[in-house]
Amino acid sequence: ESEEEKEKQPLRKLVEEVVRSYEEVIKEKNAAVTIGNLPDLEVYPNQVRSLFRSLIDNSLKFSQSNVSPAIVIFSEQVDNRQLKDSGLPHLNKDYFAISIRDNGIGFDNEFRDKIFQLFRRLHTPDTISGKGIGLAICQRVMTNHNGFITADGKPGSGATFTVYFPRT
Repeated sequence: ESEEEKEKQPLRKLVEEVVRSYEEVIKEKNAAVTIGNLPDLEVYPNQVRSLFRSLIDNSLKFSQSNVSPAIVIFSEQVDNRQLKDSGLPHLNKDYFAISIRDNGIGFDNEFRDKIFQLFRRLHTPDTISGKGIGLAICQRVMTNHNGFITADGKPGSGATFTVYFPRT
């Protein structure tokens, strides 16, 4: 578990900090990052920073060579009935769903469960750098927050990762 204490944080502030840390890459790739309204949540701040660092890093890393990356981060409230209908885990709770959508190279949804496994990579190391631990860390962070993460991809047109934090 974590040494860190949970504290109420404006999620937008944490995300903006992470985005700022990628300022150079964002300029270099001529990327656009749009952050919508995000809730204030009881979180482990450093874990949530790692979570967004991995997701934003992936969006920038897996961008298409001929297209400026566009990353949109937004949230919506979902109730357990919607989750039940979608077949997602829900523990009879309502959630804040925070999505990170990009227009990158995407992936085939048949691999959507494998990408969260430690050291599992969809791309060869010579095409894309990385250790294959980012998404496994994201899953761990969401477990620590009694939430979960989903992925949805379309080859050639991007990916959306959604993290679900329980609404208290």
